[in-house]
Amino acid sequence: GIRRVIAPNQGPFTYTGSGTYIVGEGEVAVIDPGPDFPQHIEAILAGLAPGETVSHILVTHTHMDHSPGAAPLKQATGARTYAYGPHG
Repeated sequence: GIRRVIAPNQGPFTYTGSGTYIVGEGEVAVIDPGPDFPQHIEAILAGLAPGETVSHILVTHTHMDHSPGAAPLKQATGARTYAYGPHG
């Protein structure tokens, strides 16, 4: 019930790339949609099984490798986004 999609942002803090997680089956949640890279958003959507929909986008924190992908993913799916708030 958990799938991982790695963003193409390799580096000293992200190692091979930031992990985005698709959780569930049917109606799924996406945790930490990652950077706002079109190819990463496409990879998340490609990670869905036929007929699956994203119902929730969860952002654990606002670092650039975890949260900017929330906006384009929301635009593509219409899913609600949940997060704590702006970075302190």
